Order: sequence, then structure tokens, then C-alpha cells
Amino acid sequence: MDKTNIDDVYLEMISKEAEKIATKFAEQKQLTDSEIHTLVLKTQYNHINHLDKKLDEVTQSVKNLEHKFERLEETTDRRLSELEEKTDRRISELEEKTDRRISELEAKMEKEVALLRENIKTEIHKAISTQTKWFVGGAGVLVVLLKL
Repeated sequence: MDKTNIDDVYLEMISKEAEKIATKFAEQKQLTDSEIHTLVLKTQYNHINHLDKKLDEVTQSVKNLEHKFERLEETTDRRLSELEEKTDRRISELEEKTDRRISELEAKMEKEVALLRENIKTEIHKAISTQTKWFVGGAGVLVVLLKL
């Protein structure tokens, strides 16, 4: 809290009176209730001023902490945003890479299946040809044997 001119005037007035009372007390003279109250009032006023200064310090400290927390929040938000962007980018890259690999694998599988079909056709053709040769050859032998 900022002190006003009235505060200064009031403190000055109490301070002058308190000095007189302190001198009287030092001389070991009896103090009146009013004088004791004046000393207590001066002490309380000093105590309040001290607490005001401490309150100002605490208030400033809280403001500094608020500022630090705001900066921390901004930094955290920025870092989280960067991390989210990186993560999204990495996921996209991985999806593209996976899609490409799946396409390559499908193409290879199609080639292998086509090659396998060709091989099967060739083997079936060979088997049929071989069977036909044996059948024709066997029939020829049978015709020759039956003519004899």
C-alpha cells in the first residue's frame, strides 16, 4: 500500500510524542494510560507498515510467479503443438510407407500367383501329353498285337 501525506503527518506526530514518552520512561517516571496507548499505537503503526511492506513483497512475488506460470504454459502449449505436428507427420509417413509396401507386396503376390498358374498349366499340359502318348502308344501296341 502506498502511504499518503496524512499517514506521514500522523506518523510524525506519533513519533514526536513517542520520543517524549520514551525520554520520560528512560527517566523512570510513571507513564499515564494515554502515554502507554500512544506507545502501543506507534508500535502497531510500525508493525502495520512492516506488514504492508511484506505484503507488497508477497504481491510482487505472486505477480512474478503468475508471469512465470504464463510463460511455462505458453512454452508447454508450444511444445505440445510441435509434438502433435511431429506425431501427425510421422503417422502420415508411416501410413504412406505401409500403403506403398502393401501395394508392392500385392504386386509381387500377383506375379507369383500368375507364375504359379503358368507352371501349373505347363505341368498339367505335360501330364496330359505324357498320358496321351502312353495311351496312344498302348493302343498302338494293342492294335498290333490284336492283328497278329
